[in-house]
Amino acid sequence: MASRGEEILLLAASGLTDKQIAEQLCISTRTVEGHWRRLRESSGTNNRAGLIARHYENSKIQLAEANLALKSQIETLESERIHLQQLSNQNSAILQTEINQLYQEVNRLKQNAKPTDELNSIVIKGNVLAFRILAEAPYNCLYMSDSVRLFGYRPTDFTTNQVPITQLFHPADFATAWSKALAQIESGTHRLERKYRILSKRGEERTILDRCIYEEATPGQPATLSVFAFDITHTNFLDALTDHPNLK
Repeated sequence: MASRGEEILLLAASGLTDKQIAEQLCISTRTVEGHWRRLRESSGTNNRAGLIARHYENSKIQLAEANLALKSQIETLESERIHLQQLSNQNSAILQTEINQLYQEVNRLKQNAKPTDELNSIVIKGNVLAFRILAEAPYNCLYMSDSVRLFGYRPTDFTTNQVPITQLFHPADFATAWSKALAQIESGTHRLERKYRILSKRGEERTILDRCIYEEATPGQPATLSVFAFDITHTNFLDALTDHPNLK
């Protein structure tokens, strides 16, 4: 905020008299004269024209300094944006690696017919939620990994149908996620990828990237979806931050 002396200098530079300045600032003419006196004493300049010219030069210097400071801030923000983008890319690469490793492990288990406990140990170690459901309503849950406890549930909540699998999904996302899966299945794709939100038992919202395998129905065996869901909430936050307009 400009000081009273600076305000008087600006008004005087626009051609106002002391009386007009006093009226505009709602002060007395004597107060205006007092400010002029203090300005002369502090600057060592005895005439008003010199005071106004000096103030103009100082203002230009201050503006140049402010521009330099702003440029420095912009460069700092750009550097931070690049750093955050690099972190986001690294996290995405790590996530993709974990997904590939999980597929390899699951395929190995499937080939070797290892017990469910070993699959549980894999998904817990990788902080992955795995479940297998019927591919049509009411989407009964056939298997749920122990890692669902991270979201406040027990596996038996779902496998005994005490809690419908739809309750795990965000209410606004289930229909969309399922429609996308159906569209991919109808196109002949059996390995699907979806992104949606789930809710913990306490109502906490998490963003999920899932990779699922659709298994067609066979005589005596209904169609199923085997789902491996990765919590990418933190990665999503970085993406949103690096996309923020103030960091571009």
